Amino acid sequence: SLFNQALTTWRHTISFEVLVASEDASTMVQGKLALVTGGGGGIGRVTCQTLSTAGARIVVADINQDAAEETVNSLTGSDHMSIVLDVTSSESVEDVFKAIISKYNSPPTIIVNCAGILLFHKFLEETPEIFQSQLDINTKGTYYITKIACREMVAVGLQGSIVNIASIAAEGMDMLCSYSLSKGAVKAFSRAVGKEMAQYGIRCNSISPGPIETTLLKPVSQDYGTALIANIPMKRFGKPQEVANLIKFLASEESSYINGTCVGIDGGL
Repeated sequence: SLFNQALTTWRHTISFEVLVASEDASTMVQGKLALVTGGGGGIGRVTCQTLSTAGARIVVADINQDAAEETVNSLTGSDHMSIVLDVTSSESVEDVFKAIISKYNSPPTIIVNCAGILLFHKFLEETPEIFQSQLDINTKGTYYITKIACREMVAVGLQGSIVNIASIAAEGMDMLCSYSLSKGAVKAFSRAVGKEMAQYGIRCNSISPGPIETTLLKPVSQDYGTALIANIPMKRFGKPQEVANLIKFLASEESSYINGTCVGIDGGL
């Protein structure tokens, strides 16, 4: 019947489109310029490696020059650069963007804000310094990078994708009051930026990792770590590579209609 012929044609068309999409998926960031803050280690380093393997050019920015250079030396391909960045300083952020544009004649169109700090303390024992350091690095740093990246992309008419790192603590966690505040702000900020910058073709999303196997978890006691794992349905911590895979997806055109949202990656916690 005509209906069956149409259905067969539709199925073949869908199958072809899915095949094409899967073939193109690995090249969705090919040739793009990505800035990754906190790229000297942890999730930031693995994200740099993952994006470079997919063909992106990487600017590894970190407060630690040696760590940034180590990351660059581990990357696939060439045309990458390392640079010292203090995300708490708007002047440092401006200088980094000037250096990037000078080298590549373009601002980065993939931005990943991985620079962060996590300090475990009872709320009544937190000092002003503990509060301020987490707010400066986690929140102000994300704001400065995102703001200047958007400004530079809009100035030359480029579209792009920004991925910010929030946390499951954005919903509030004990022993992490200041950290929760700093990450809750990142989550709300990312949604607001996504709404406002969509008119320029710039997407902004955040991700909320649960406990991930990085140096940020080193201060956690064995008992606390055991208790954390017991509450995770998958009964393990996440791996940096798993987070980097999500970041790559959100940075690429595979996620072209995802904007202003926060994606959890927490093993079901």
